Amino acid sequence: MLRWYPAAMALRRTSRITGVVTSRFRLGEADRVLTLLSPERGKFKAIAKGVRKPSSRLGGGVEPFAELHLGLASGRTFDVVTQVQSARVWLGLRGRLGSSAVAWYAAELVERATSEEQPEPALYDLLLRAWDLLESGAADLLVARWTELGILDAAGHGPELDACLDCSRAPLEGEELRWDAEAGGIRCATHGEGAPLSSDALRLLRALRRFAPEELAALRLPAAALLEVDRALRGSILALYGREPRSRSFLDEVMA
Repeated sequence: MLRWYPAAMALRRTSRITGVVTSRFRLGEADRVLTLLSPERGKFKAIAKGVRKPSSRLGGGVEPFAELHLGLASGRTFDVVTQVQSARVWLGLRGRLGSSAVAWYAAELVERATSEEQPEPALYDLLLRAWDLLESGAADLLVARWTELGILDAAGHGPELDACLDCSRAPLEGEELRWDAEAGGIRCATHGEGAPLSSDALRLLRALRRFAPEELAALRLPAAALLEVDRALRGSILALYGREPRSRSFLDEVMA
């Protein structure tokens, strides 16, 4: 005898994917909606049902700062997480507040730079590299600046660091420069207004583009130059996204 089942009871499409949690929020009494980033799929949302219950079989598997192998079932609005297994976990940075703040900030920057359902493997690798740097003990603030510059470069908004945006002349050592966050790069004093940028700050920006933060750890970096680079890249990130990332205020509070 044939039996007919309602459409809701039909087998749902399932898939397996590797990715990381970049943000999450509570749904109802026990569920969470996760924003996931995958090198194959890009950015998408999925529901982890009952994950906040102590008895949940998903448990802490969908925590941040871990690369996960996920089983998914297609849902009406979002996919549903059915299985989770940790492939890599960045335990060290989880235990340091400053590193965790930078890790969340890097995750939000990459999340916002990635389109829905659009694979961006370079951005995915950038995020995991930032977490690797934090895990290894690289300076938190240098990792934050390195990530910001990497995001700008990957998004096609990499700032011009070698010549004035107007006259195309390479700056001289010790020359007074200006930073143009909107146009993206440096201007000589003749052609620009705005926040000054010292030669030390320009050297640091160039070094961040060329080297990883752990390679800069042995250098003596003037505090004033670090502050200038922070202000400059903060303005460029604001110009790129139109508003500051939510996690930036938390990062400021932690680093104050």
